[in-house]
Amino acid sequence: MVLPASSLLPSLTLAHVLDAAGLDPADVLLMRHPMSHARAREALELGTLREYVSWQRENFPARHRYWLNFRGEEGTSARLEACYVNAGHLGEGRFDLQETQILADLNGRLVIDWGSGTRSWAQNGTTGERKQVLAILERPAAPFPGFERLVLSFGELSEVVSQPRRYAQWHTALASVNAVYLIVDTVSGKQYVGSAYGHGGLLGRWSEYVATSHGGNKRLIEELLVDPVAVKRYQYSVLQILPRTATVDDVVAVETLYKDKLLTKDFGLNAN
Repeated sequence: MVLPASSLLPSLTLAHVLDAAGLDPADVLLMRHPMSHARAREALELGTLREYVSWQRENFPARHRYWLNFRGEEGTSARLEACYVNAGHLGEGRFDLQETQILADLNGRLVIDWGSGTRSWAQNGTTGERKQVLAILERPAAPFPGFERLVLSFGELSEVVSQPRRYAQWHTALASVNAVYLIVDTVSGKQYVGSAYGHGGLLGRWSEYVATSHGGNKRLIEELLVDPVAVKRYQYSVLQILPRTATVDDVVAVETLYKDKLLTKDFGLNAN
């Protein structure tokens, strides 16, 4: 017999999340702050949630060690904002709430179904077994900083290149331009000037470095044969952006100018 969807137990609940974090539900207080509440909305928008939550009515229960705070969203859904540790009741309805890293990786990402009792904005953690996990969202990427401020380690570049959905804004920007770029060994100080043009723009060229570590450059290959982990020290930045309409000769001319300015053929990693 196939059970109707409405009668199926959720596969993943808030109780499972609490268990994975090593939290006893009896020690947890769940709080949902609806955006329709003016003071709660202001605290969420201004980043003063901890200060706002620390003041409660005089007879507010003080036994819970961990306070999980959720932002009320559409319907009965709720998004995790922060977990605070209750370090003690200070009297007159004020609590000493401390920042914690508990579940911090899920802040803004964990979305649960609070259930039908949304008017009950504060509930015991034991109700977590009835609160279905609706989504654990992908970590948002930092906004593209602009080409002038773009400075990436090899690890950071690898992350950007390998996660096109998360870094969609970055991919669009990097693929839209030709460029002259700089690679620096942050330990030896040696520099390499390169250029990106044609299909894929700067994104296409830098993707080759992620795939090969050296991008086919002679002296970089030689450096990495001697010290294969040297790539972890490399830093990537942009010297000059050129439009996609620039010819190959235009891009190479600018690249050559920077090689001459920085003496990368004499003292750096450019072979020609």
